[in-house]
Amino acid sequence: MVHQWQTGRIGVLGDYAYIVDTAWRIAQGEVMYRDFGLPHSPLTFHVQATLIRVFGFSYGVTAWYCTVVNVGYVLLTYGLVRVLVPGWSGVALCVPLVWLAPHSIYPHPFYDPDACWLVLLNLNLLHWVATRRVGAVVAFLGGVTTVLPALAKQNVGYPYVVLVVGVVVWWGWVRKRWAGGHVGEGSQEESKEERKEEGTEELDVVGLRWFGAGVAAGVVGAVVWLGLTCGLENYWFWIFVSASRRLARPTIPETYGNYAPWAVGGRWYLAGGCGSGKGRRRARPG
Repeated sequence: MVHQWQTGRIGVLGDYAYIVDTAWRIAQGEVMYRDFGLPHSPLTFHVQATLIRVFGFSYGVTAWYCTVVNVGYVLLTYGLVRVLVPGWSGVALCVPLVWLAPHSIYPHPFYDPDACWLVLLNLNLLHWVATRRVGAVVAFLGGVTTVLPALAKQNVGYPYVVLVVGVVVWWGWVRKRWAGGHVGEGSQEESKEERKEEGTEELDVVGLRWFGAGVAAGVVGAVVWLGLTCGLENYWFWIFVSASRRLARPTIPETYGNYAPWAVGGRWYLAGGCGSGKGRRRARPG
């Protein structure tokens, strides 16, 4: 409701045209990175292109898409918050998101909100697999979703994928072996407690391993999809080479101009402040 109100209150912004124009080209059959250059990840544009193909070009469709994403933001955030803050305290923390969720502020589809929404989704699935008894298929499919943030925004998604892989490898394979090799023989009471909890811990480890297998399958599937559609060489150039060149352009002199006048102005400001203070001190005795 808040997002729909915001959509009617704020006019269409320029970045919306940028997203929809690219999505329209994809819907007409053009291929990103092969037929035209774009230094952004493909998922947001392909989602909007799919909506255009299915429902036709309609501002109302994209508005409802953003509303659904906003609802997902609040629910997924609450799913993580309630782990740390139980009861109504978690609800109270998440209620402001109804007004502060990304699409309540910027009411149009964009790759930053999409990437963050997918990160929240994957974190919820990872926590579910790590703490509940879930089937191998569910854990595997949850792992596949890890690659989606990288396909939404590269500078957020790729570090996130690396982080998740490190966590899953540590908890699923390395941690138990490392602890077993360093702890040595424990007391009989500790060994009994470990045996009691061994079943649950083993289920968690198995789930995390299936989750890790899903991550690997998701990465392979993404590579195959990109290779068959646009070509890996084109994807690499536009997503990493071209994008990194854009990031390298802004420098301190280009942003703030010549730093010498700033330094001179700061020096005169400090000197003037100190001098005025001294003048006031000298004037008091007279």
